Amino acid sequence: KKKKKKKKKKKKGIADFWSEVTTTLRVSDGALIVVDCVQGMRMQTETLLRQAISDRVRPILFLNKLDCVFSELRSPLEDCYQICAGIIEAVNVICQTYEYQNLESNEYFFFFLKKKKNGHGKVLPHTERVAFGSGLQGWGFTLRDFSRLYASKFGLPTKKMLNMLWGDHYWDPLAKEWVTQNSGMYTYMYISYFCLMTKKCNY
Repeated sequence: KKKKKKKKKKKKGIADFWSEVTTTLRVSDGALIVVDCVQGMRMQTETLLRQAISDRVRPILFLNKLDCVFSELRSPLEDCYQICAGIIEAVNVICQTYEYQNLESNEYFFFFLKKKKNGHGKVLPHTERVAFGSGLQGWGFTLRDFSRLYASKFGLPTKKMLNMLWGDHYWDPLAKEWVTQNSGMYTYMYISYFCLMTKKCNY
């Protein structure tokens, strides 16, 4: 008797689920865009982001595998920041590009202007539309989480502390003061020293 060969089941890829994704987006209020910090933006992610914008679905960005940046790449804190900033910038370029292309009706035009006026046209790190973390290890944070933590420590308003956690704001741990320029090897960006270092110490 001839033995029947068992057919191997093919695993579904992103392309196989695309019809389900497009259908789901049309009835969704938001879309969680997960980007691998090690690999960066991929073509599939860009396609999904473009589709979300076309369907007027607000994207929320999660920078995943931050643990791999710490443990595998062993990147310095400043490099970790640059990796995250580069991905956020790439996402915002896509958002702005396809938002402008979709200004076909007056309704969407005013919807777009309202978003731009309120700063919602982009995914901004100091809003809760950008999160950092590790899906595998089950942890994550937003800059708002750390701003609440350190605002009381430094006696600053939460909003001011939040704005200082991203961009060209530096902390000198020796002098224990914040400065506007990187004055040496012992000066760190706020996000590097107060957020990333806290997580990197676990690795």
